[in-house]
Amino acid sequence: MENFLKKTPLKRFHLKDFRYECFLGKGASGSVYKHSQNKETYVVKVLRKDGWEEDDFYEDLLWQTEIIKQMGRLEQSVYFIGFDVIEKDNNETVALIMEYFESTCDLYDYINYRQFWTKSYDKHGYSYKRGNVYSKYMMDKKQKLQITKRFLEAIEEIHSKRVGIVHGDIKTANIILDKDNRMKLIDFGASIFSEENGGLCKTDWNHGTLGYSSPEDTNHYLLGKGSDIYSLGVSLIEIWSGRIWGDAEDFQTCRNEVLRALRMIEKNDKEIGTILRKMVNVNSKKRPKIKTVISYFKEKNLF
Repeated sequence: MENFLKKTPLKRFHLKDFRYECFLGKGASGSVYKHSQNKETYVVKVLRKDGWEEDDFYEDLLWQTEIIKQMGRLEQSVYFIGFDVIEKDNNETVALIMEYFESTCDLYDYINYRQFWTKSYDKHGYSYKRGNVYSKYMMDKKQKLQITKRFLEAIEEIHSKRVGIVHGDIKTANIILDKDNRMKLIDFGASIFSEENGGLCKTDWNHGTLGYSSPEDTNHYLLGKGSDIYSLGVSLIEIWSGRIWGDAEDFQTCRNEVLRALRMIEKNDKEIGTILRKMVNVNSKKRPKIKTVISYFKEKNLF
């Protein structure tokens, strides 16, 4: 920890009277709490060290804080304020302090809200058979486009930084929404700096989530901006089709489900399907850059 405290570029934020009470959620890297201090409200992510060697944990955390520092304050991503060292289960660990964004849900849950689904005996459109009845996905095109635009802008914001950032784990569950449907990108625990030439970087582990992660990340531990584009493409296919493939246990099964949903989009919304197919190309070099994707939607007068 001493080396981390000496080298981290993040400022130390001294938490006062922090209690493990206002629990907001739990992820792979830690638990998240709401905390009030000096009439301000914050989000505190208490990091887990389970399964880590002590030195490896702080080395990885140092890397994370360097990325967070380079991010600065972004419009479409949650802003990190600092860190503190706190006690958890009689052991010291690190907590990351972030701005409080009053979210009502994440995008994954939002897509699955009952208001967007109805029972139907009509198999046309975005319908999925359950028993003898079809469940039909009813989110309208205008709202899909609004969500798509904000999602694309969030990724453009991190990819366009002077020192480009690869998120590494783009998925609908890592986008949170407030009551007015404003969106923020969260969870930069798998992020890396992008290669100067925009190519792939060799890493030590699979960064993304099965079903969303690119073939190069899943199979070869390679990551780049193109990997984010693949994951973004899968997420957009989920938004446009309502299709969820969370039960699949390997990349190919997931991809088969993704392509099945993509074909449904191509049948119902050909212009949307065209760009989404390019985004989920298995060859990272053939995927469009984020600016190209946004330009496509504008040229088609979709934004």
